[in-house]
Amino acid sequence: MTVANSGVVDFISHDPRTDTVTLSMVEEREWGSQGALLTDLQAKLNAYLAYVLDGQLDKEYPQFRGKPIRFRLHYEFEPGAREAEFVAIVRAQHLEPAGIGWEQSRVGA
Repeated sequence: MTVANSGVVDFISHDPRTDTVTLSMVEEREWGSQGALLTDLQAKLNAYLAYVLDGQLDKEYPQFRGKPIRFRLHYEFEPGAREAEFVAIVRAQHLEPAGIGWEQSRVGA
């Protein structure tokens, strides 16, 4: 799986302990040092945002309506500085104002 497939939400899960709904994306490719995957990550994040903000999540999963949302990036290779800077901007400008959290972790961690 890669973030290149922006038309698909990779995984949706619900943690009953925190009552949080997580929309997960997976990237198995190396990020590289030149930001080669940034356009893919941007498209994936835009698709996830639209899925939540346009009400598609609520329509497909009405049991999750009103629950806290977070996006989670699972990666095989550690994202670089460019990706970290991009995610920080997205979080500040789009996710946090919409009340959407962010997490990321290495696959299998």
